[in-house]
Amino acid sequence: SNGVTFTKNPPSNPVPTLSSISPTTKNAGDPGFTLTVTGTNFNPGSKVRWNGADRTTTYTSATSLTAAIPASDIVSAGTASVTVFNPTPGGGTSAAKTFTISGPTITVLAPNGGETYYLGGPLSMSWSYSGNPGSAVNIEVLRESTILKVIPGIPIGSGGSGSFSVTIPASTSYVGYYRIRVTSASNPAYSDTSNGPFTIDSPKITVTMP
Repeated sequence: SNGVTFTKNPPSNPVPTLSSISPTTKNAGDPGFTLTVTGTNFNPGSKVRWNGADRTTTYTSATSLTAAIPASDIVSAGTASVTVFNPTPGGGTSAAKTFTISGPTITVLAPNGGETYYLGGPLSMSWSYSGNPGSAVNIEVLRESTILKVIPGIPIGSGGSGSFSVTIPASTSYVGYYRIRVTSASNPAYSDTSNGPFTIDSPKITVTMP
């Protein structure tokens, strides 16, 4: 009799589902990082894809993967599409999750409204920043809408914060309200202004006793 050959096909891979990613956002210019992906139907052949391109993926379990995202993927502000791909037989691509790449920011911390400074005294200014807005900032001192002084090329600081102090000239007209604006020296799109005005007053002597 003729023999019958049976072919055993490998099991078909399911289509993966993607329920969450962590983190969901980074600042443009940040270093590379590890992205954790959770969902279902993952297997050792699953690949995390960033805008459709495979990224180096580590299989943790049927519900968890990690992927190495290089710094080159988050150079510019915008969004990226994250999916999981299972190879054939079967397989397919999950629905996407959106990863947000935020642009660098600068935020004025002080003076930020309501402060009073005095002629001949210090004007202490501070700000925070995220991402990489550049290595230096320009500081403008504004009276109403008029730029009174520009202080260029101040080092942005370190660890996400910076500060600078100047002496308020005794000849300064203290009529009106003042604000400061801190702007990246290399990219003026990264800028912030005091939320509210501060005042400059003449020094006062207060007798406390007798």
